[in-house]
Amino acid sequence: MFDHIKKHAESDSIAQIEGETGMQETYQVFFSKCVKLALFMRDQGLQPGDIISMCSQNTMNNSAVFIASLFTGLVTASTDPLISVEDTKYLLDMVKPKMIFVCENSTDLITKALGENNTRIIALYKHKSLIDLPGIFELYNDDDIKSFVPVHIDNTRITACIMFSSGTTGLPKGTCLSHDHLYADMAAPLASNGSILCGFTTLYWYSGVYFSLTTFSKGMIKLNYRQFSAENIWNDLNKHKVNILYMSYAHTMDSVQHLKIPMPHLKCLLIVGGMIAVKYHKEFKTKLPHLLVGGGYGMTEIGYVTKNDGSCSPESVGLLAAKNLILRVVDPDLETPLDLNTVGEIRVKSKNQMNGYYNQDSKDCWDADGFFKTGDLGYLDDKYQVYIVDRIKEMFKYRSWHVLPAKIEKVLREHPAVLHGIVIGVPTKDHENHAMGFVVLRDGFSVSSEELVKFVNNKVDDIHQLRAGVKFITENEIPFTVTGKISRLKLKKMYSE
Repeated sequence: MFDHIKKHAESDSIAQIEGETGMQETYQVFFSKCVKLALFMRDQGLQPGDIISMCSQNTMNNSAVFIASLFTGLVTASTDPLISVEDTKYLLDMVKPKMIFVCENSTDLITKALGENNTRIIALYKHKSLIDLPGIFELYNDDDIKSFVPVHIDNTRITACIMFSSGTTGLPKGTCLSHDHLYADMAAPLASNGSILCGFTTLYWYSGVYFSLTTFSKGMIKLNYRQFSAENIWNDLNKHKVNILYMSYAHTMDSVQHLKIPMPHLKCLLIVGGMIAVKYHKEFKTKLPHLLVGGGYGMTEIGYVTKNDGSCSPESVGLLAAKNLILRVVDPDLETPLDLNTVGEIRVKSKNQMNGYYNQDSKDCWDADGFFKTGDLGYLDDKYQVYIVDRIKEMFKYRSWHVLPAKIEKVLREHPAVLHGIVIGVPTKDHENHAMGFVVLRDGFSVSSEELVKFVNNKVDDIHQLRAGVKFITENEIPFTVTGKISRLKLKKMYSE
């Protein structure tokens, strides 16, 4: 990263753009920031292997902190400003960072979460009482930058960063990723020098880390937005001539109905965190025929497993993304391999998978043959395309039969009035679980719950009937995790309340 960014700095090309203001920053300035921050970290007594944290929106400074931590061999464990005080305290208590960087809207959050903890807080903006980046940058000169040498990592298997899992079915865990893990994904080709990339995920997301590594190693331009606006997204991206767009499942679903202008510069839309329904995939292709709508499948623990570059079925997450991956589908109870087109648990073996969960016994994450247990149900078709069907933990039983929520959700989302359709199992007085749908309607559409139940029940088998009916909710009521995935745990709590 040091060599790449330094090379781009010599050409003085653009590294970053602030979406809200249009302010630009060159690679020369960005490189200077990274080195000055690395020098400051060393001068503060931080040693390779020490943990630091960051809680920030996407600003012109947060990526520099992450890159500086790599230059000095520190381990980053970032949180997000959208997390509650209680959850932030839980995450920080887990990793106990020696230093934490904050933006304007996370300063109070972190102060409350830390309580009496004396962790040093560094502001990414000008601040009256905290040490801040503008002040840090003034401490070092050009000679300091020229003489700086990044730390040498002898063992590239050691942990480079800790990523918190999304917590869709429980409390997040700290996933320890090695330098090899980061480098393997960074090395994947994405686009040419000078392409403009925009992604709305912060460095709390693994995709946010991937964006930063890929963008700055390849001389691309990173467009930073502090907040996502579904109504304004397309006009904003068109104004900045964005070439590659990464959006979470949630943001994609929110914004597709607002796409009403041609986007001549946008070449690729990559969707992370979930698969959109085929009808919305077709809607994008109808509105923007030139657009490559792709995605893939991966987990923080193992990185990117598959990619769909648009050449595979839109219902598929694609083909294996790298040669050093082995994927197999097994019966999760019997541990036996399954044939093609047979649903089972997806398991993956990779030399770059995680080192384990921070301060937790992780041995049960792998099977006897060293394959990581993803907890995802899926299958391979005759062309070896991978399909994800559901999460094992999201299944529930009805009369001893396994019910797959995703199977019902797929049908529910086929109805033209449905924007979001989420299914959970709700308990009955007979100690059974009945499927219930939570539905957000598209703007301008009206439909009764009885009509939706009939629509679904006519298309699924007896096991997957919506016996508990449909509840209508607003988009703001959908409980998402910070990584943009639907939290079924909170949805069940909403139902019980």
